[in-house]
Amino acid sequence: MKNVDATPTNQSSAKTDTDSLSQQPKRAPYKIEMCSLELLRRGLDGLVELEALTAFGTTCLHSDISTLSNKQGVIFKRKPEPHQHKYGGTVTFTRYTPASLADAQKLLAIANRCRIKRRLQPLPEQQANKLLEPFKADSGDR
Repeated sequence: MKNVDATPTNQSSAKTDTDSLSQQPKRAPYKIEMCSLELLRRGLDGLVELEALTAFGTTCLHSDISTLSNKQGVIFKRKPEPHQHKYGGTVTFTRYTPASLADAQKLLAIANRCRIKRRLQPLPEQQANKLLEPFKADSGDR
């Protein structure tokens, strides 16, 4: 029987292009990054836990909001929202929306810091402005 190596010895699987390696994300997006961006994408509509589960897989939106609020200083509007489950009963979720343009800007800064930690560029200015636009319109700033 012939003895064959699993990996050929003359080929390297390591990246040799250091420029492209430096642009590769260091890791998957941080949970707080995904939450911040989803809140910005939804604008003034905000986010409830069921939507967060679908959007980025969290089952603990209240904990993510608590982290953003208590550790990062982001203020949220909190609105109770009833939801009827499949058996006809009602459960209440909380809809979280950044309270102001300044709070939306904090979320953007958090997301960009996370991106930089992952060796990515901050969001392009045009994309950032688009995410902030609903909050600018709501505050009267343009």
